[in-house]
Amino acid sequence: MPEQHFHLRIVSESHPGRKRPNNEDHFAVDESRGIIVLADGMGGHRSGEVASEMATRLLMEFDESDRFIALLPFSHALGLTANLLLPLINGSAMVAPRALAATEILNTLQEEHITVVIAVPRLFRNVMLGLEKKFASGGRGLAAYRALIRMAPVSLRQHLNA
Repeated sequence: MPEQHFHLRIVSESHPGRKRPNNEDHFAVDESRGIIVLADGMGGHRSGEVASEMATRLLMEFDESDRFIALLPFSHALGLTANLLLPLINGSAMVAPRALAATEILNTLQEEHITVVIAVPRLFRNVMLGLEKKFASGGRGLAAYRALIRMAPVSLRQHLNA
């Protein structure tokens, strides 16, 4: 069978809509890997254009050394594209936690050496609530340590968290 070739022309256009004067959307293409990314703005929230540009740039930087954690169902558009198709295109590993509980997610992040977490804000909020419950059950010593860390200068906190 003879080899067949085709040419794909990619054109993008976006519009800010009727409510906002500026467009926050960002579009990026990596022809060598066949990746096209469109990041929608944030509906007028502060720095939406920065967030969408950052999202497209970061999506283009992944490679086969990255390890993704799948926290969204594949029936979700972001779960399908970012947690399944993107790792497949890059030759990256994709790992799923045994359960979507904060402790299980944290264990999977550590045990599987996850480098990429893509999720919706609600999921991050739920993980943070789970962590806060764990901290609250840690007793007075942990509460005092957390309070001390909050009062420390940012440079010291960054050093402690490195």
